Amino acid sequence: VAEACEEAKIRATLSTPLLDVLGPEQRGKLISDGEALIKRYKKSELVKPFLGPHAPYTCSEELLIKAGELADKHDTKLHIHVSETKEEVENIKKEKGRAPFEYLESIGFLSERVIAAHANYVNEKELEIIKQCNASIVHNPVSNLKLATGIAPVNDYLKRGINLALGTDSAASNNNLDMFETIKLCALLHKGINLDPVFLKAEEVLNFALVNAAKALGYSNLGKIKQDYLADIIMLDLSSINMTPLFSKEKIYPHLAYAAKSSDVVNVIVNGNIVVENREIKTIDEEKVKENAGKKAKELLSELLSESEKE
Repeated sequence: VAEACEEAKIRATLSTPLLDVLGPEQRGKLISDGEALIKRYKKSELVKPFLGPHAPYTCSEELLIKAGELADKHDTKLHIHVSETKEEVENIKKEKGRAPFEYLESIGFLSERVIAAHANYVNEKELEIIKQCNASIVHNPVSNLKLATGIAPVNDYLKRGINLALGTDSAASNNNLDMFETIKLCALLHKGINLDPVFLKAEEVLNFALVNAAKALGYSNLGKIKQDYLADIIMLDLSSINMTPLFSKEKIYPHLAYAAKSSDVVNVIVNGNIVVENREIKTIDEEKVKENAGKKAKELLSELLSESEKE
């Protein structure tokens, strides 16, 4: 994946998945893979390597502690899924005697290095812990609704000044990974929950996906068009039918949050280089990639069916 991102000239933060449900051997191999990725891409202009312990219920305490030590050693971030479902939270309470974020804090795992995905179920003590540790939360509204796992208490995070970013989760639980769709759904969902049509202003939700996301990923020079910031920029066609009429460019935020679609993006610049121009990807052969993806999907499906038949 890292090689593909560099070839396509796109910026990426990639986490080596860590879990040890199969035992110490699995843990050792994945930790080794994670450190190898960090060493290989630590000086890359585009790829930032992270460690990704999957979740408290798929990682032993030993693995979580080791991942934290490795992140400290290499000055990198930790991406983890926490409190996505009620069942997960209850199981952690039974097994560890405390709620998930309380448990992670008790073993020294939580810090400003941590990016916690989901966090749909948190108590008052956990909210204070997250704030004190300066961890970031990534809200995934589309995935959470599709899987019916719950909805993050966005208002509670905002009241405490906790850094809140937006995510899509994976294609397996979202399908299209469209950030414009995620921005709109986030804004509308929480207006509805709070019965307040002005809760979460358009600019605020956009900043979840831009400024707050950059902060979560460890960038102090990304998320804005500003002198000395990285030149990662998207340009939208404001004349598209869904963006018309635009009465004032000074009041563009509601248009971007509620009317814009990913198909409105015409140009993409990453690190000062043009990656997409007039909706055409300049760095890879898109048709070839689509063709290869289709072939690989059929091969994978065939293998899965064969394994099922063997069983």
